[in-house]
Amino acid sequence: MKKNNAEEYLRVKFITFALIILVFVFSANYFNFENYFDVEKLRVTVKEYGSNAPIFFIFIFILGVIFFIPISILILSSGTLFGTGYGAIYSVIGGTLSGVICFFISRYFGKSYFELIIKNRFKRFDKFKTKFENSQVRSNLILRFIPIIPFSVANYSFGLAKINLNKYTL
Repeated sequence: MKKNNAEEYLRVKFITFALIILVFVFSANYFNFENYFDVEKLRVTVKEYGSNAPIFFIFIFILGVIFFIPISILILSSGTLFGTGYGAIYSVIGGTLSGVICFFISRYFGKSYFELIIKNRFKRFDKFKTKFENSQVRSNLILRFIPIIPFSVANYSFGLAKINLNKYTL
C-alpha cells in the first residue's frame, strides 16, 4: 500500500471507530447508564423490562466492559436479580459477548495505531508479543486469573495480538 492510501485507510478506521464510540455513548446516555451501578436502581430498572430483563442486563454488562467499568457490581447483582443459576448464566453470556466485542474493536480499530506507538517506544515489545502469541491459551488463563488486571484490559490486549478467536473464547 502506498503511504497516502495507508494514511487514508487509518483515517477511515479512526472515523468509523469514533462513530461507534459515539453510538455507545449516546446509548449509555439514553439509558441513564450511570444509574445501573447502584444495585437497588439496577434491580428496579431490570424489573421494569419484564421478560426482556435478561437481554437488558446483558446489554448493560457489555457496555460496562467496553467502557472499562468494573463489572464486579453487575456480577454480584446478577444473582440477586435473577437467582444464582440464571444470574451466573447471564453474567457468562454478557462476559463472553463483551469480550468478543472488545477483541474485535481492538483487532480492527486499534491494532495498527497501537503497534505504531508501542514499537517505537518499547524495544522488547516484539519479544513479549511473540511469547504471548505462542502460548495463547496459557496467556489467556494467566491474564484472567491475575486479580489486578481488569477484564476489559485483557479483552483489548488479546485483540491486539495474533490470537485465534476460538482459543480466546475458550
